[in-house]
Amino acid sequence: MIRWCVLALLVVSTLAPPAAAAEVDVTPVRISGEHAYGRRDGTRVRLTLDVALQRRIEALLVRSRAPEGAIVMADPRSGRILAWASRGPIDLVRTPRYPAASVAKLVTATAALEEEVAFRGTRLCYSGGHRKLTEADVAKMCRPGEPRMAFGQALGRSVNVIFGRLGAHRLDAGELRTRAEHLAFEGRVPIDLRLAPNHIVYPDDMLGRARAAAGFHRGRVSPLGLVYALSAIAGDGSARPLRVLSASALSTPKRVIEPAAAKALRKMLEVTTSRGTSRKAFAPKKGRPNVKAAGKTGTLGWPKPRRLLSWFGGYAPADEPEVVVAVLLANRPKWWRKANEVARDALDAYFVLRRRDRGPSKQPR
Repeated sequence: MIRWCVLALLVVSTLAPPAAAAEVDVTPVRISGEHAYGRRDGTRVRLTLDVALQRRIEALLVRSRAPEGAIVMADPRSGRILAWASRGPIDLVRTPRYPAASVAKLVTATAALEEEVAFRGTRLCYSGGHRKLTEADVAKMCRPGEPRMAFGQALGRSVNVIFGRLGAHRLDAGELRTRAEHLAFEGRVPIDLRLAPNHIVYPDDMLGRARAAAGFHRGRVSPLGLVYALSAIAGDGSARPLRVLSASALSTPKRVIEPAAAKALRKMLEVTTSRGTSRKAFAPKKGRPNVKAAGKTGTLGWPKPRRLLSWFGGYAPADEPEVVVAVLLANRPKWWRKANEVARDALDAYFVLRRRDRGPSKQPR
């Protein structure tokens, strides 16, 4: 079943404090012509959703065959939510139900770059740690004879040991928590809705911190949190609060990441789709929009109910981002599609629609 949005939202004025917000009921969303609507005190209120894109995103989620899943898309330049679809017993777009898995490496990478403990060209040792991290994996930053990889390649290839060792030896729990808060992986996502806060744990002990830094944690992050983090990266460090109500005022961007770190992250995320964990899903294919994307994958097993969690968060075009997408699929052990494949289809749908709207002289690059 596709669940369109949430049981209750808040209209949050950029001038008034949250206590002055009014509740909005958007279950179900009403479609009329080219617009989507919710209800507030019996009065119809218009939402920011792009109806044509929303319908395509819903269809993609159904075709994924995942028993639970979510797709959310936004314009990082304005914070406008363009599409919102959820599958399963609860609305996974807004609910921090599952861990972010290796997508949490975005927090570690941000902290490492801002604290200047690693740069894109820094060559770091790695070996082992493909499915889990042990104390032996992260006991030292480098062991004799280990291969090395540039940090700029490690995020796109999602090398667990590199991020685990950074968390164990070069970053403390406070530095990681601070970046998690900035990126909305911890606390409330800036948006005109009522949301449960995201929560990610960075233990003080070395092994626990290493595991969390690599994405082996049991915190909870919503796809909206990932969209906000990626909007900040796409915006060279600044992001506007997200908004799903068209009446919400366009607010001032907030500096979330240092610009130099954000620019480095953008280059690192391009590795994912060009030669990293999503190179096959994003390989050029005849008949698809030829738009370069950037992003990050995450995969993690979940015990009860037994699920294979599959994440992808990204944006496109990589050089001038105009759309951000976050996909979470909670598949059964035998899965049909993974999040990066669905995200590529979602981005294709966006650019096909934009090409149609803009005409041949204004096609996106």
